[in-house]
Order: sequence, then structure tokens, then C-alpha cells
Amino acid sequence: MLDLAERAGNRDCTVSFDPDTRADLWPDRSDLEPTVRTAFGHADVVKSDREDLSILLEGESEPRAVAEPITEYGPHTVFLTRGSAGTFGFATEAAPWGPGTVDEPSVDVEAVDTTGAGDAFTAGVITALVEGTSFREAVRFGNAVGALATTDVGAMSSLPDRGSVEEFRRDD
Repeated sequence: MLDLAERAGNRDCTVSFDPDTRADLWPDRSDLEPTVRTAFGHADVVKSDREDLSILLEGESEPRAVAEPITEYGPHTVFLTRGSAGTFGFATEAAPWGPGTVDEPSVDVEAVDTTGAGDAFTAGVITALVEGTSFREAVRFGNAVGALATTDVGAMSSLPDRGSVEEFRRDD
């Protein structure tokens, strides 16, 4: 993964990274922190949550105090998804969509399965940003995509299409 991220970055591709620090994925926990820090160095966009970042943080809980230091490794944009507390987004001057800080509430849905919600959020927010949507509106769009992905079972089968997201947002 690190090799692919490095090669993509050398080709002017946007690299996004969502660390997954579940114990079952890391038999040797001593590899975790240096690997995540190295991956941050190759990433443009990081999407994470407080739990996955706990290995790097020492008691920080304020979203900006969590997000801003991550940008020092290289990413220009950080999104912290916080479940029912919503999403915090932080982008530096280096972000192609410009600098910004947003704290958007979650979208209320009847969740069935949260598998893949973070990936759905990331796909939605990056799509919106690449299309030129404002930083705040992109996070709102990503929140809607992630929320809708929880309303059915499965990580891939529950992904909504654009029409479903736009209809949901009109009704919301």
C-alpha cells in the first residue's frame, strides 16, 4: 500500500488514506504507528475517526487539535468523522479547493449496518470537492452519502447513487 501511495503521489494523483487500526489487522502493534505516520506522508487527504487515531494522540479530543497536526506529515486535508457528532473538516492553504475549517452535524437516518460508511463518506466528499463544490457543502454531501450507506446491509451493496443522495438531501 505504501509503495502504491508513493507512486501515485509521484504521478500527481490525489492519495486519500483512512487508517484502520483494528487489532486483528495488526498482529505486531509496534508496526502500526510508524506505518500510519509514513502513510500520512504520502497522503493528500486523510479521513479518520478518533478511535483509529488514538495510537498517535495523547489525550487530544478537540477536532482541530487532532486534525491540524496530521497536516504536518503532508496531507493538506483531514476529515474526522464522529458518528452522531458529525464531521470535522480541515484544509490547509495547499489544498486545491482552498483552506477551510468546517464542523457539520451528522445526517439522521435509521442505520442498519455501518460497514463501509466511512468509505462512502470519503467517496462522496472527494467527488464533491473535485467537482468544485465548496468545502462546507462537500462535507454535507459526504455526510449524506455516508449516512445513506448505513441504511442497508453490506459495504458495497448499500452505496447510494448520486440520484438517491440528491433526493435524500432535498427531502432532508
